[in-house]
Amino acid sequence: MEIMGRNSQMQLSFGMIFSIILIIFFLAFAFFGIKIFLGASDNARNAQFVKNLQNDIDDLWKSPQGSQEKVYDVSSKIEEICFIEDDYENIVFLPPESEELPPIIIKNIDIGNITRSGGSEMKDFPIADDYPRILRALCFGIVDEEIELILRKDFGKDLVLIQK
Repeated sequence: MEIMGRNSQMQLSFGMIFSIILIIFFLAFAFFGIKIFLGASDNARNAQFVKNLQNDIDDLWKSPQGSQEKVYDVSSKIEEICFIEDDYENIVFLPPESEELPPIIIKNIDIGNITRSGGSEMKDFPIADDYPRILRALCFGIVDEEIELILRKDFGKDLVLIQK
């Protein structure tokens, strides 16, 4: 009788251990899924910011002149957004690991005057192989997951300016 009791205790123990392992596996999978979902949400917010900014710039670009103050929502991972004069992109999210978007070029902006305007500075920007490049940039800090930009087009000018 004692041998039978030990055997049934062993089966119960194995079943409980197996159940605990399955529960841990399902919880880990659920947390992984939630993390991926939240990451996709951040990327969607950043992509929506770029789309809205481009639409607002295009609207102002089509008009003879104008100025508007705009507030945009961005991801909580972003600390700064910088406008730079580069061949492959003219807007950069900092820190670099905060976004998973391809290089972004905003059209119809006077990037030369934007990066030379008041408040611009020289900054290091890492590229794919972590080799820093030093570029003049106009950077905007993020406050409460929002960025405030002033879009302006002067009469007789072809391109839109972005200001602090």
